[in-house]
Order: sequence, then structure tokens, then C-alpha cells
Amino acid sequence: MSRLLDSIPWSVRNHLFARILEGQAADLNEIREILDFLGIEFDYPCFIVILVHIDPADKGTKERNRSKMFSCVIKDILDEEAEAGRDFYPVFADTDNKTGVVINTTKYCTEGSTAWSRSIAEKTLFRLKNRLTDPIHIGVGKIHGGLHGIHRSWQEAAYGIDYRLTERDSLVIYGELQFEGESHCRTDMGKKLKNCIMAGREGEACSFLKNFFEENFKYRKLPFETSRYLFFAIQSDAFRLLTEIRQDLPDICFPDSCEGSEVIKCKTINGLYEAVHCLILRFCFCINNNQKSHNTVLLERIYDYLNKNYTDSNLCIRNISQYTGVTPNYLSQFFKKQTGESIMSYMNKMRISKAKELLKYSQGNLKTIAATSGYTNDAILIRTFKKLEGITPGQYRNTCMFME
Repeated sequence: MSRLLDSIPWSVRNHLFARILEGQAADLNEIREILDFLGIEFDYPCFIVILVHIDPADKGTKERNRSKMFSCVIKDILDEEAEAGRDFYPVFADTDNKTGVVINTTKYCTEGSTAWSRSIAEKTLFRLKNRLTDPIHIGVGKIHGGLHGIHRSWQEAAYGIDYRLTERDSLVIYGELQFEGESHCRTDMGKKLKNCIMAGREGEACSFLKNFFEENFKYRKLPFETSRYLFFAIQSDAFRLLTEIRQDLPDICFPDSCEGSEVIKCKTINGLYEAVHCLILRFCFCINNNQKSHNTVLLERIYDYLNKNYTDSNLCIRNISQYTGVTPNYLSQFFKKQTGESIMSYMNKMRISKAKELLKYSQGNLKTIAATSGYTNDAILIRTFKKLEGITPGQYRNTCMFME
């Protein structure tokens, strides 16, 4: 069995164990089968995960060497812990660009698990810093019981790495974070804010921003680390928002002062609010100044594309958005605002107009007319025709023949 296990490539062993870490193996029997196949036997009831992510640098150590170095460092530290009388069993794995160790330990470690895991993580960070120049980020999960605890602790350790507030070295112990509720719809607020800015609705955009800051910083007492995390998250959103607007509206020109340098200099939440508020005002001002010419050009491009392609049954909003260079969501809202109707409604009118022409001047059957007009089958043509004209295509054809 030992020879057989040794013959299994490391990549295969790592992939199988990663299924447990990432929660893909949710069934306990499957988890046990994977562990048995890999020859891993956990003797203790509790698990804690420590993850390390080392950012690559141009002159840094190669990724393979980083993982190997981490494994060697933490093995040495754990050997020292074992000599101190700790009972545990470590298993190493690479997953999602992170190198991790799952420590299987006894239940008595639960009470002091946070302090113990911090001690190991701090020693690991210190020893790695003496060997590497690359930024090192370490996340440590809480201690959990049962085999499902492996995935739970891995999730928490991964969150600790993603939670980092700096591009320099970081160490986040999940058990030390104090969560008093989540931020108020930050992602949803970002989408709404972007839509308002791109439409030049200055008052509505500022209102969204004000409500977000008041909910998260004025009416709630968030822990300092959580507040600082949101601080940097809003900074990132401001830069991302500017990038997305420039992609969606390439004709809009922003002055250099809109680059967001003021946001980077912010040291307080109030200062951040004022800086982002000023950015929004500038965005809206620039967009409104350029809106008239932009609207005319964009609307002409949409009409041009529809006139040439409305008979294509595969035509969709995404095709039009790719041609015009804006997002599907913005395209739909823009067209509805400019014309008072949706793109699909306008397209159906064009197709039905084409169908009426064919019904009146050709002898083709409904299936042929439907395909020529841009519909995938005659049933859709009949339903749409009756909705817009109040009669069926057959009745329309008979009326035309009677009039003649």
C-alpha cells in the first residue's frame, strides 16, 4: 500500500484532498473514502486550517519553491510544538493559489486555539520573512469538530487572506474578527450607483452614497478592522467605477483630477465620504456635458444595427451591446429612456412590418414568412402578430386579398 500511494502523483493526491478543503466532497462517506485512498488517518476530533498566499514578485522565488519553503517552515514549527506535548497531525495541500496545512488536534485545544494558532502563524510569518522578499499573507481559521470542520476552517482561513487590508504582509486570525452584521448591500449599492452616474442622475447617486455611509458608519458601531476594510473596499469601488464608465462610455472625457488621488490620501471615514462624493459630482458633470452628443451617436448606431439585422432570428441584446460598445443593461435602459419603448418591442414592430409586406405581396406560407421576418417558427409570428395588429396573419392576408 505504501508503494502504491508513493506512486500516485502529488498533483492527483492534492486534487483529491482539495475536494475536501473546498467543500466539494460534502458527504461524510465520500470524505472518508478520499482519506482512506490517500492513506490519511485522523486520530483527533478537531481541525484547524492555516493558509499562506505569497504574492509573486518579478524577482521573487518560484511558486513551487514558495510552497515547499512554507511546508518546511511550518513542519519545523509543528515539530517544536509536538516536543512541547501537543497532540496533532498535519496534512499539507495546495489549493486556489494558496498553500495550507490542516492540523488535526485534540479537543482540549479548543479553549486556547486562537492564541495557539496565532503563535504558529506569527512564527511562520517571521521565518518566511527571513527567506522571502515577496509579500506574505496568512489566514487562520477557527477550530471545528468533525470532518466537515476541515472545510469550515479552510473557508475561514481563505476569508482571512481575502480580508487583508494591505498589499504588504498580513496575518488575519478569523477567530479574532468581530462581525456585527454585514455591510449594507455594498454590491447592490455599487450597481445602482453606477447606473445613476452613467445616466447623469447626480442627486440620486449622492443619495445612494449618503445612505450607505450612514447605515454603515453613523448608525452602527462597526469594529475598527471591519470599518477599515470597508474604507479600502469603497476606494476600490471608486476606481472600478471610473474604469467601467470609461469602458461603457468611451466618448466621455474625464479630467485628470477625476483619477481619484484624493481618495488614496484619505485617513478618516468622513474624509473618504467627501472624496467619493466629489468624485461622483465630477463623474455626473462630465457625463451630462457629453450626454447630448453621446446619445445621438449611440442611438444612431443602435438603429443602424437593428435595420441591418432585425431579420436575424439569433439577434439579441448582447449582440447589439457588443456592436455599440456598452453593457446590455445600460443599452436596454438607454433605449427605453430615449424612445419610450424597449428594444425588443421596437424589433418586433420591424419584424411584423416585414411580415405584413410578405403576406400582402407574396404567396409564401407562414413558416417561410416567419423565418424571413426573423422569427424561429410560425407560432411566435402568429402570437406576436395578433398582439400588435389585433388579428392573425391569415386574417390579415385575407383582408388584403378582399381589398384588392
